[in-house]
Amino acid sequence: MKIQPINKFSVDYKRYIGAAVLFLLLVLVLVKCAGPVEPSEKPDGTEPTTQNESENSEDSQELPVLSGKVEKTKDEEVAALIAKVYRAYVGNDVRALEESYSVLSANEKSYIEVFSDYKEEYRNVECYALKLNENEYFVSPCYELKFYNVDTAAPGMDFFYLQRDDEGRLYVNSAYTTYNFNFMEQDLDAGVYSKILAYDKSEVVAALQQDVQSRYEAAVAGDEKLANLIGGTLRAVMTNWQNSISAGPSTEPDEDDTQGTEDTQGSDEPQGGDEPQGDDDPQGGDEPQGGDNPQGGEQTDPPVQNTTYRVRTVTNSRIRRSANVNSEQLGRAATGETFTAVGTEGEWTKIEFGGGIGYIRSDLIEKID
Repeated sequence: MKIQPINKFSVDYKRYIGAAVLFLLLVLVLVKCAGPVEPSEKPDGTEPTTQNESENSEDSQELPVLSGKVEKTKDEEVAALIAKVYRAYVGNDVRALEESYSVLSANEKSYIEVFSDYKEEYRNVECYALKLNENEYFVSPCYELKFYNVDTAAPGMDFFYLQRDDEGRLYVNSAYTTYNFNFMEQDLDAGVYSKILAYDKSEVVAALQQDVQSRYEAAVAGDEKLANLIGGTLRAVMTNWQNSISAGPSTEPDEDDTQGTEDTQGSDEPQGGDEPQGDDDPQGGDEPQGGDNPQGGEQTDPPVQNTTYRVRTVTNSRIRRSANVNSEQLGRAATGETFTAVGTEGEWTKIEFGGGIGYIRSDLIEKID
């Protein structure tokens, strides 16, 4: 039996995103928060099902009794897979996620790309797990997520459903990740769903959720930059990303690149977030500053600023064709790389790059002379 994409399931699980409620999935925590969450459109812009069509909540069914105990896992294979997933989240390593996930949609790829810009590191990861059998695990990693340019890490908690394939390889069933719980791109199995609800009600999981929630609230209350990032910047980024997805499919090829070749995901990238994981665009060059005079005369571009100075990146950074996060990505810069800056445009710095001009977010660089 399959549960079709249902609004009620999304509502049930959005209450677990307490630590990330202001920007939905970004911190990817599964901790409880009070009150229902209004349904949102699916990423493809289609309408969610109605409340009457989604009465599959824990209150309307008898939950199964799960054998085994939820405890901090000693299974190195489980811990290694979760660590690989988190490294891929931070590094926008789509290929590693495709190796680890059952399915990775184009929408989720663009989501990961956008929000990897802000994530520096998952720290102090501890995986609590329930081994259902030799081939299935429910795993709840608890962690601290360090964002770029913010001192305090945000405590968080995830959920993963791990299974083995026919060759014995452990992988993440992507239908039961936080992303799909919210956007419902994949159908859910009723049996698995009911087991997850029972797992959630276990004493250990409930205690973990409560602990993470408390530590998260303390972290946000104690660091204004973290609070502003979550409550302002990231919330806007999420809104822009959802709008870009709802606007329709990209006309660019649905390819990804995390190994140093040309980035072909540019048009999937939402309109928030910036800081790179892509490589040089072989066609990178100057961004037009105007155009031919429609009267056939000389170009009417404003004069280029002559003042130049050197800058250095303070973290991994994307370089864009223009001063817009939705602009084509020309390349990336690692922490500590230096460039010649030739001016600024809003919150962006204009730099010499690849024989032409590129733009980099000004908060990701520092002036060195």
